[in-house]
Amino acid sequence: MRCLKCKAIALLDSSCKPAVFPQFVKWEEILHNTFEDLDLSAGRGCELCRIWRRYLIYGATADPESLVTGRTPVHIKKTNRGGWISCGEIEIAFDEDKLNKDDIPGSLPIHPDAAADSNVQLASRWLTNCLRNHPKCGAAGGFSDLAPRLPTRVIDVGPADGSQEPRLVLSSGKTGTYVSLSHCWGLTQHTCKLSHEAVQTWQQGISMSDLPRTFRDAIYITRKLNERYIWIDSLCIIQPIPGDNSDWQREGARMGEIYRNAICNIAASAARDSDAGIFTQRSGAKYPVTPCRLQEDNDNATGLFILPPLPDFTDSVSYAPLNRRAWVLQERMLSPRILHWAPESLFWQCTKTWASESAPDGLIYDDPDDVTGVNILTLTDHRATTWEWAPLIEDYTRRGITNDTDKLPALSGIARIIHLNTGFHYHAGLWQSPVRKLLGEYKSAANLIGAAELSLTAGLMWQSDPTILNNPRRPTSYVAPSWSWASVVGSIHYSDKNTGGPGPMKGWTDVRWRTQADVIHVETNAVADPFGQITAGRVEICSAIRDGFRAVEMPEPALGNARNRPTLDHLERYSNGAYESDVCFDVIAERSIEKFSCLLMSSNIHSHPDSLDWSYSAIALVPCEDGTGTYRRIGWAWLGKSFRGCFDGCERRNFTIV
Repeated sequence: MRCLKCKAIALLDSSCKPAVFPQFVKWEEILHNTFEDLDLSAGRGCELCRIWRRYLIYGATADPESLVTGRTPVHIKKTNRGGWISCGEIEIAFDEDKLNKDDIPGSLPIHPDAAADSNVQLASRWLTNCLRNHPKCGAAGGFSDLAPRLPTRVIDVGPADGSQEPRLVLSSGKTGTYVSLSHCWGLTQHTCKLSHEAVQTWQQGISMSDLPRTFRDAIYITRKLNERYIWIDSLCIIQPIPGDNSDWQREGARMGEIYRNAICNIAASAARDSDAGIFTQRSGAKYPVTPCRLQEDNDNATGLFILPPLPDFTDSVSYAPLNRRAWVLQERMLSPRILHWAPESLFWQCTKTWASESAPDGLIYDDPDDVTGVNILTLTDHRATTWEWAPLIEDYTRRGITNDTDKLPALSGIARIIHLNTGFHYHAGLWQSPVRKLLGEYKSAANLIGAAELSLTAGLMWQSDPTILNNPRRPTSYVAPSWSWASVVGSIHYSDKNTGGPGPMKGWTDVRWRTQADVIHVETNAVADPFGQITAGRVEICSAIRDGFRAVEMPEPALGNARNRPTLDHLERYSNGAYESDVCFDVIAERSIEKFSCLLMSSNIHSHPDSLDWSYSAIALVPCEDGTGTYRRIGWAWLGKSFRGCFDGCERRNFTIV
């Protein structure tokens, strides 16, 4: 069955002439006035509208509510490069292919109810297959005599039939297998949390009705996987109270190990908070769909068919509510096996295989390690602490975190593994080589490029994301020294991949640039875990410094598109009023600082005298107000043509930044 709109589009497509250039639109039409109208048409049985509807739902993974609440028309268009369906800001390409009408597959096997028995059975099959056949994933005790040690506390879910209430178990060093849970706490901040008093009472039992829905669903899945124990952070760690966070400090330092040793991680990807639940109703699977011929009256054996979409692993998982959390980056990278209960599909991820409901035997990638970033956990040289660490931090700082002081603890598990693999020392989110080597000890400038011994210098080369979407601030409590990216709540960048401008780390990676700063000494004071929370830090740097810089607001972007990008508070700040130079303040509140100094970090050794290229990159500093002679970082500066030579004659000396 076709609605009148889809019949008209089929006729339009069959009669249109090819466009002259591939990017030109061959035709474009309004399919329905709103997504609601499209949904009604799909409900009445239009087979094409059902496909269009599914495309839009899968394309709106990051913001599904925008479809339901939006009142914008649904457009469809064809270019020489293919077809597109759009609604508001959501636009997605649809697939076409020539198929023999006798070989059309049936409905896609995606169940509209995430809690369907078939899904839980599929999850169990994936887990069993991995434990038996994937030695690279590690047995985790499932088919091995070497079961890991249980976490300090776990939840005993009882027998698979649910005949007993769950209860808290103190493991006392016992070994066994267990499941872990990744979930969003959300704004509701559920009240079911472990306290000193509950440690005793919960050992007798925990009423399922007292648990938030996400926890109840996770316990149900654990039982169906024939596992006895599950670890849930808020039920197994005594939650901090004023004056007592000792259990959290101790257990938080073990969280990386807990996720790494779990037999499987249940990821509540679709749940925005603990009350939302793991099991969702899949809107995209509401109606069955099959490949559909665009020209309905074409009786040829082979024709051009519109192919229904499949839920995409990357979009469904990476853009889901769960993966906007900073903590989940570590949980996902360290877990050997994950069941992603995403909004529109169930996905499986292990070191060997990625799979889904629609491709249960595996899909997409030959080597998932390259996609998830877990290769960083196997590297044994400085690539782990620089080349791979920088993009990981860029990803991490784009994610949300409820407590500012969790910034370093939420990465501690990854940091601990990198330290063990490489021998590099960890300081407030940056890495120091165990081998010390000053700039003067290198035979040539070429040897400085990407040098392992300069890893800490490279780690200092970051800046706040200058785009308007970023709203950086300092933490409400002490988190890290000002020279660390962890001292900023907001997105930061090492590279130029997403900024539209230069990346600070090019001073270490680019052959046209030369590193000019030596790190003489660095130290940080840890609360308990050397890879977690700290109370202080300082770094001593030897380089040239120039005082007397000031920042002025420029009324409009300079140099057309070359510098036309939004920055903090819509304005770019340029040192000394020169258009080809700017300073990106670490946080918005510091843009009111009238004067600052620039500590030289790298220089462009291939810059032509008449070139508009950057000449220097530098850390913007101001003296600390305590009179100790130390400095604090306030931003990152790029100095161009008008500042060329400004560091000539400046004596290299030692400066301490806190």
